[in-house]
Amino acid sequence: MRERQIISSINDSQLFLKNLNILREFSFPSLLKPNKLKYKINSIESPKYEELFLFSLENQYYNIILNDYSYFQFDFDEEEDRKNRYIYPSARYAFYPNPFENINDDIGAIQQLYDEGEIDFEEYSQAMSEAKPLGKKIPVRYDLSFKQYREIYHPVSHFHFGMAENSRIPTDKLFTPLLFTKFIVNMYYMQELENIDDGTFPLHNEFKSKINSCKKINEYNNERVKYISHLEEEILAIK
Repeated sequence: MRERQIISSINDSQLFLKNLNILREFSFPSLLKPNKLKYKINSIESPKYEELFLFSLENQYYNIILNDYSYFQFDFDEEEDRKNRYIYPSARYAFYPNPFENINDDIGAIQQLYDEGEIDFEEYSQAMSEAKPLGKKIPVRYDLSFKQYREIYHPVSHFHFGMAENSRIPTDKLFTPLLFTKFIVNMYYMQELENIDDGTFPLHNEFKSKINSCKKINEYNNERVKYISHLEEEILAIK
C-alpha cells in the first residue's frame, strides 16, 4: 500500500458510487493530510455527532459527498519503524452519515443558500442545528497504525463504530479506500445495490476480486515482530 495506490483507490471509490447513482460530489481526489482543521475537530470537547458532522461539512473536509449529504474522509501516510527498519502504511478512513431528516429538502436548500452567499455561517449553523436529528445510522471509521499496536488493546488494523473512541474491533485485512467504501455501501445502501444488480453490473465478481486482492496484516510480519496475535486474528477480528 503506497500513496499512489491509495489515491487510485479513492478515484475507484467515486466511480463505484457514481455507478450506484448516489454520488453527489467528488470534492477532493487527493488525500486529506492532517491539518489545522483536523486538529480543531479533534480539540472540540465532548462534541455531539451532529456538531462534528456539520463542522466538516461546512469546511468541506471530505473527499466524497453522497446525494444524502453523507460523506467519506480518506487520510493516508507512511510511518517508519526505525527499530525494525520497516516503513508501514498508516491510514484513517471515515464515513459520516447524515444525522438529519428531510435531507434533500431542508438541508439541501440550506446548503444551497449558504453556497450562494444568501446566508452567512451563523445563519447556516443555526438552521442546521434546528434540523431534527434522526440517528438511524452511526459513523464508521477504519484506522491503521503499526506504531500504536498493543495486543488486544490497540490492534494495528481496526474499526470504530459510533462515537466511542475506545471501541476498537480488529480486522486482519489492510483496507483500501475502495474496499472501505464497499463495506459502507453494503451496510447502508443495499437498496441501491439491488436496484442496479440486473446482470449488467457484475456485483459478485466485483466484490470477490477486491477481497481476493486484499492484503492482510500478517504479510507485514517478520521474524522479530508479529503485529496480529493468534487470538486477534482467529477469534476477535472481522474476517
